[in-house]
Amino acid sequence: MIFCFVSIFIPVATTSVLLGLAGLVWLWRRHDSPHSNKKEGADSWSSIHEKLDRNTIKVQSLSRLQQDRTEQHLRQLDQMQQDYDALALKFDDYRKTHDHTQEVDALQQQLAALQQDDDISKKTIYNLRQQEENLRREHMDLQHRLDATELDNNELKDKLTIMERTKNEQQDGMQQQVIELQRIKDSNEQQLAALKNNTIQLEETIKTLRVDTESTRTALQQHTHELTQQLATANDQINALRQETESLEARLDAATQQKDATTADFERQIDTLTQQVALMEQDKKGAIDALEQQIGALQHDKDTGSEALAKELETIKETAEREKHELQDHLNNEKRKTEDLHLFVRENNKELHRVAADALNYQQQVEEMKAQLEQQQDQCADMEQQINELNVDVHQKGLELIDRQKNEDRLLEELTHVGQKLELEKDLESLMDQIQHLMADIDMLKNEKAALALELGDLEAKRNRADQELNGKTKIGKKSWAHHSSDEGFWQPRFRHSGTDISPHRNTHFPPLKASRSSSIPRLSTTNMSLSRSKSSRLPTKSGGQAASADLYQMIRRQEDVILELQRQLDDSLAQLDDREQRLCELLANTT
Repeated sequence: MIFCFVSIFIPVATTSVLLGLAGLVWLWRRHDSPHSNKKEGADSWSSIHEKLDRNTIKVQSLSRLQQDRTEQHLRQLDQMQQDYDALALKFDDYRKTHDHTQEVDALQQQLAALQQDDDISKKTIYNLRQQEENLRREHMDLQHRLDATELDNNELKDKLTIMERTKNEQQDGMQQQVIELQRIKDSNEQQLAALKNNTIQLEETIKTLRVDTESTRTALQQHTHELTQQLATANDQINALRQETESLEARLDAATQQKDATTADFERQIDTLTQQVALMEQDKKGAIDALEQQIGALQHDKDTGSEALAKELETIKETAEREKHELQDHLNNEKRKTEDLHLFVRENNKELHRVAADALNYQQQVEEMKAQLEQQQDQCADMEQQINELNVDVHQKGLELIDRQKNEDRLLEELTHVGQKLELEKDLESLMDQIQHLMADIDMLKNEKAALALELGDLEAKRNRADQELNGKTKIGKKSWAHHSSDEGFWQPRFRHSGTDISPHRNTHFPPLKASRSSSIPRLSTTNMSLSRSKSSRLPTKSGGQAASADLYQMIRRQEDVILELQRQLDDSLAQLDDREQRLCELLANTT
């Protein structure tokens, strides 16, 4: 309005002033002209006065006309000012309503995003609890299987101790049997010594009885023929016994090659026994040869024999046959005992080999299972370390986000500090320029915040992949233990809840997968709208500038309240995230 008034009033006043100045200049030049005379001067002065009067009348009329026009324009300007004020009031009301609507829409969008984040976090917490329960069940199953394998190993160790005890007892029994055989051998040696003494006595008696009559030769020949037949049968039996002993020795040699170190001493003892039996047979053969020599001597000296010698020979024959039968029975008993011993040794060796093979197989299986369990524990430790590193990265990104938020708060404080100094329109314009720069900085911070949110999403994706790899490793371990599994003894989970009873404040063991979405909510959208609106609502008066500044201050305060509320929500979300990460680390440490 002032501009219109100035644009109309200044040309009218300028025109009248210029006309007056032109008349004065013309008179002055007319008065100073050298061609003018006094008469003409008098005429000219009168004409000049007339002209001045006419010009004055014209100027007055023109000035009145111009004044009327000016008043008319002023009335029009007043009407326009009133219309402009009414439109400004309507526009302010409309702008306030529009701003309030946009603020409500932005808050509703933020509320919807927070509700969506809350739902996602609830679903994530439920899924992670299920995974925790599954991991605990698998851990308890693996622990039960390990306990079962340890029990099997203890049972095998008990069986081995029992077998070793029975083996020691058997070795003690064999030693006692060897001692008994040694005692029998000593008794046989004593008997052979007695036989040698008897043969010596017989030789002496034969030497004394060589002077006997020839009447006994025929009887002696008959007796010698019978004795030779008996000796032949005895030799046949001795040869058969020798063959049997040789076969037994061959079997014993084959058995000694198959026996392990635990039965080597026992086999050597059996070899010594067979050697002793062979020595006994050799001694017996020597005794029989001596008897044959005696018989040959008797054949040469049968002419000098007597009835007493015949009786003595009969007694010697009977004693020799009795001793031969006793030796045969003893050899049969020894043969039967050796066969029983060989059979027992073979069965014992088979049982020992079988038990040792089973023990080795079980030991190898236990070692393989322990190696697999250690490998799985190492893999779980590596995965836990990776998860901890990812958690550290997430924490660092959260700290960076907090720093960005602090910078944003600092910029907003600077904005409020600058807004408090607004008094005039020029100051408001400079403030708007500064606000534009600050808004550009805030937009840059928003972009950086969005980049940080993307990085947090990537870190959450990496964490999910790490959890999937950990689940895959545990499933592989479960398959490797499948042949030792049992259907009993499952662990019952602690958490009993339904899908609708999940609350983000009940059991915050795990962080939400998309907890960073709340940090990506646009915080200064209403501030941008208010600042753009304040640019278009500049008023030319000082009171209008102060009113705009007051509106701007109120708007900035409201935005600060919104920003503080969102910052508080972000801090709560970050605190919950840190708490869940810490509990996740503790849970993984407890499970390993």
